[in-house]
Amino acid sequence: MSNKKIRVTLVILVSMLVFSSCGKATNHPEPTQESTVTVAPTPEPTLAPTPTAEPTPTPTAEPTVTPTPESTPATIIDTWEMEVPAYSYGYYYDLLNDCQQVMYSYIISHLEVISKDYVGFLEITKDEAIEVIQALINDSIYQCKTMASYEVNEILFVKLCMDSVVTDEQSMQVEKEASKILYECSAETTEETIIKIYDWCTSNIEYDDEAEHSRDLYGALVEHKCVCVGYAKAFAYLCDKMGIKVICVSNDTHMWNYMCLNNKWYAVDVTNGYTGTSQYLLKGKEILEEEPYILTQNFILPELAEESFYPDQQEADKFKEHLERNVSACQKRMQKIKKYRQEEAYNDQYETMYDLCWQVLSLSTELLEKLENSFYDSYLNTKECTEKRQKINELVIKMNEMDW
Repeated sequence: MSNKKIRVTLVILVSMLVFSSCGKATNHPEPTQESTVTVAPTPEPTLAPTPTAEPTPTPTAEPTVTPTPESTPATIIDTWEMEVPAYSYGYYYDLLNDCQQVMYSYIISHLEVISKDYVGFLEITKDEAIEVIQALINDSIYQCKTMASYEVNEILFVKLCMDSVVTDEQSMQVEKEASKILYECSAETTEETIIKIYDWCTSNIEYDDEAEHSRDLYGALVEHKCVCVGYAKAFAYLCDKMGIKVICVSNDTHMWNYMCLNNKWYAVDVTNGYTGTSQYLLKGKEILEEEPYILTQNFILPELAEESFYPDQQEADKFKEHLERNVSACQKRMQKIKKYRQEEAYNDQYETMYDLCWQVLSLSTELLEKLENSFYDSYLNTKECTEKRQKINELVIKMNEMDW
């Protein structure tokens, strides 16, 4: 990260009197039209993970404070230089420009201040500030409802309205619960660990848009009640603790996850997922065609894999049935050939057929065993399985061409 220094003016709203050179007070410059911008309102999923009725998005409330130059005049109390941190706060932080990164890091370290009073920033536009808040929401455990802002003399004044506040004691409870969960979810392979965390989230967290902490880790991991934001942040938090790369992704109505496995990125949605299935686990780019997952933010996201990590369940079941038919047919044909060996009409062609049957039987049995031992039939999408499927097809064609 560049150590380029950005000149930023941090302004806290207090009473201000501006005096002229003769000592007489002058009028404060009139601010531009004040506006309140709703930033990525906390999304609600299209589908709930339970058979109950689908939740409807609840419009976020606007902040009650309405700043005016008369009621809350702004004073610049200090001007100082602030370095861009040499470390990263998260995936979305790295996508911001230097000025945005300064604002991002200030909010992280002064969250209590900016959620109570307006803070002014130089060299930041309103649209850039909105991107900063969206980056914070996706990167961190915090959830902002709205951003109120107004501008005076090219200084953008910002105040955040937070969804909920997690106390230090509650944060300790989150850490304690996370340790218990990860102990239960630890496994020998990364894939198995991901499945266990996914299953824990889908089976232990209840969708509840009325819970006090419905959009943070305390609601998800301690109270076990939250909306899609809590689900996604909990999954990312637990995976991160296990060294698995996961980010949160959101649009205007929903939040889910992208995760990296075997150097490929996949989508995961624990809100709509179900324990013991791969329906919303490690999905490829085809999921982006579904309405809940259409991207609306301008951030550059990792490109999802062409295919899902796990095959379609119907496709996998159909293939296994095909293999089972191969095994049954080859066993019957081989028994029949054994009886022919005692007859005068028996010839080398029977032996060739017997050998082909044995190869198809062996390969089909091997594939069935490997599919059975892989999570959600993931072996079906491997290169090895594809090559052996092709080999079986070639052998079957030879068998069908023989006249015996």
